[in-house]
Amino acid sequence: GGPAGGADGSGVGAELEANPFYDRYRDKIQQLRRSDPAAFESRLEKRIEFRKQPVGHSRQGDFIKCVEQKTDALGKHPVSRGFTKGKTLSSIFNIEMVKDKTAEEVRQIWQQYFAAKDTVYAVIPKEKFDLIWSRAQSCPT
Repeated sequence: GGPAGGADGSGVGAELEANPFYDRYRDKIQQLRRSDPAAFESRLEKRIEFRKQPVGHSRQGDFIKCVEQKTDALGKHPVSRGFTKGKTLSSIFNIEMVKDKTAEEVRQIWQQYFAAKDTVYAVIPKEKFDLIWSRAQSCPT
């Protein structure tokens, strides 16, 4: 725990301080906490809700399930046990810290995060994803 955690949420303060982006936004977070405690609490609650939402509830999750089903139907099994099985977006990406960022800034953060990992990743603009999704629905094989 540090001095940034208030009496109203020292555990939350410690959790926020552990975030790699905390130093960058410390002043804004503290200002919001002092000037509008209700808004601060509301944002914390939204953050908790994001953590509870599985990726499978998104259209991307539906797309992944569709791809896995088609792969299984063809008799091929993915190398892993699935793409996302139970992971939430917020378990790998701090949604709250990037919600006010531009698409380009989010793309750069995403690329930097995965650059150090031994994995395949992509940043797909919404319009392209919508096109891929509609084609997958109309031409499933």
